[in-house]
Amino acid sequence: MEANVPLVGELMSPAPPNLRSDRTLEEAAQFFRENRVSVAPVITPAGNFVAVMSEFQLVKFFLKRSQETPNNLFVGNYVNDMEPPKIIEELQTVTEAFRQMVEAPSRRVFVLRAGQIVGVVEPNVLYDFLIARDRRAP
Repeated sequence: MEANVPLVGELMSPAPPNLRSDRTLEEAAQFFRENRVSVAPVITPAGNFVAVMSEFQLVKFFLKRSQETPNNLFVGNYVNDMEPPKIIEELQTVTEAFRQMVEAPSRRVFVLRAGQIVGVVEPNVLYDFLIARDRRAP
């Protein structure tokens, strides 16, 4: 383990609200408005974390639906067009979280415990840590 590098579990933000894949696109729009989030993990009714969806992707899905098939009403119909989840465990270092974050279009890495999302590592968590570290430096 890297010296003086915190673990993901020490810096992660609380778990974000989940968007279920069996919700309609209209319900997804309401979800984003009500929760005031721009990105959400997409969970199947069985509880499987299958994708990450952004508000911008939702707009694209509305446009795609109107151009192709008006019957594609559900979030789950678009999972293959969404970002695959980046997952990390609480006992991994924030260095590893950053490595994964670089590869994630949403720049979010989700923290799992026993298959459930328990937190998220976002850029603001890392820069807050770096600012605090720099303030402590001699």
